[in-house]
Amino acid sequence: MNTRMIGFLLGRILMVEAGLLALPLLTALLYGEPLMPWLATMLVLAAIGGALSLRKPERTALYAKDGFAAVALVWLLMSAFGALPFVLSGDIPNYIDAFFETVSGFTTTGASILTAVEPLSRGGLFWRSFTHWVGGMGVLVFVMAILPMSDGHTMHILRAEMPGPTAGKLVSRMSDTAKILYGMYFVMTLVMIGLLLLGGMDLFDASVHAFGAAGTGGFSSRNASVGAYNSAYIDVVTGIGMLAFGINFNLYYFLLMRRFRDVAKSEELWAYLGIVAFSTVTIAANIRHLYGAVGTSLRHAFFQVSSIITTTGYATVDFDQWPGYAKTVLVLLMFVGGCAGSTGGGLKVTRVVTLVKAAFMDMRKMIHPNAVVNVRMEGRAMPEKQVRGVQAYFSVYMLLYAVSWLLLSLNGFDLLSTFTALSACINNIGPGLGMVGPTGNFSAFAPWAKLLLSFDMLAGRLEIFLGGVFHHLGDRQAADALVGDDDGGFAAEQACEVIAAQIGFQRRLRGLKRRLRNMEPEPARFGAPAVAVSMGRVAHGAVPCKLLHVQRQLDRGFLGAGGHGRIPAAAAGRLHAGGGDVGEAVVDGVVGGEGGHGGNQGAL
Repeated sequence: MNTRMIGFLLGRILMVEAGLLALPLLTALLYGEPLMPWLATMLVLAAIGGALSLRKPERTALYAKDGFAAVALVWLLMSAFGALPFVLSGDIPNYIDAFFETVSGFTTTGASILTAVEPLSRGGLFWRSFTHWVGGMGVLVFVMAILPMSDGHTMHILRAEMPGPTAGKLVSRMSDTAKILYGMYFVMTLVMIGLLLLGGMDLFDASVHAFGAAGTGGFSSRNASVGAYNSAYIDVVTGIGMLAFGINFNLYYFLLMRRFRDVAKSEELWAYLGIVAFSTVTIAANIRHLYGAVGTSLRHAFFQVSSIITTTGYATVDFDQWPGYAKTVLVLLMFVGGCAGSTGGGLKVTRVVTLVKAAFMDMRKMIHPNAVVNVRMEGRAMPEKQVRGVQAYFSVYMLLYAVSWLLLSLNGFDLLSTFTALSACINNIGPGLGMVGPTGNFSAFAPWAKLLLSFDMLAGRLEIFLGGVFHHLGDRQAADALVGDDDGGFAAEQACEVIAAQIGFQRRLRGLKRRLRNMEPEPARFGAPAVAVSMGRVAHGAVPCKLLHVQRQLDRGFLGAGGHGRIPAAAAGRLHAGGGDVGEAVVDGVVGGEGGHGGNQGAL
């Protein structure tokens, strides 16, 4: 594990958090509130962050295990230091309560220990909601958008932090992908603020609620949440906004690129909209007797369905008073969640669809044992590894759920409150039912239970179990296949990523694979590293290939040192195995390289 690079990364993140605190500091200044809580926290963050990032390490490669470790530590430290202003200002005097509130903010959960939010300082309210916006797309993705950190070695960070079973690049450079994502995120947030201003909100309230909708968090500046405004316009705008931020952001990029066919063929999108439509109509019919008018019932049903499935947690009414069917549907929506690659939490629609299809596939195999069946998603057959990966994730998810539920029951609260409290935290929803309903809070839980729920919020948001169980749908990272933690191995991975990004078409990819198979390499020197390369499938033209096998002692290999194991190169791109640099030139999908160990030319 590259601990020095992780420390350097943590230092930069803490310095960025110090910069982010300038916004609530400015808010406190405008409203005449004490500035010391914000200044003191900023100084502490700047000092620690500066000490950790004073010198950039020579080896900057981040492997899969580094990515998961870095992301987990970053979110813990961001929450730990982000809680300090609440304690220092007196808004939340108890540190564990403040930590819970901050974790809830960064993970976009929206669960609160506050019995009343309106007495909080304006700076505190702003920071509380702004954590939603920063955490919605990902803290490290945000930092990569403004501070490119490690020469393109950041794909594992994106895979560890982005919500959903898969994460991929929109373009070849990771920093550019982060900029595109946050560019769309920023513009959509500004549009949301503008629309709320037109509905009569002031700039502060519009910003707070836009942050909550964009990050699908749900913190409000009013005790009655969005329902305090009693405005059909605000309800509809906020409901549509939450729904929009629950859609995979890759689809918005396709819209910008005028790839309308790709958007229209998205099975996940149609499943997501179908679930919302069905839930809205049936709940509206179930609660019509409470509100009389069909329009009012549809409005409240749509808002709550949008709020719960996107895991935002805003409320216009006390849905804890709704009939049993309506509450049951909302609880089920807690587990479904938004789309992969969105700011929403939960299991994600694509996983739910995959689990349902896999169940039917298994039943069909039981009836027809010799039948050749597979799970199809987005018009393509899913590899069996991917299906097993989703099932493995669900198994670990349920195991964590069961253990946490058992421990929370020691608080002695009723079954409904305990169950929905855990569901709301692990799925990053916010409000539950019973004592944690839209008019309740989490203040009654014991300190240890709040820490447990904080862990569940982090685990649910980061999906950290993916790394250890199946490496994101079974797509094993090259770093895990490489021998040791040397930069040469990572450079080989990067070379394959460049190839996949440059080729972009299945036809040329198949031609490259045939060419590699037909090549007859010379025997590699005994003990020299050798890499067998196989190109993986290409989705949207930029999915990295797999490095299927690496071993230190091979009698045959594609990559050798000291002049052995060469393959005639058809390209001018250069691979420096020692430094991890990949040349820009790629000709016909074959990369030539220069081994860092012997300085002799080799090729992939």
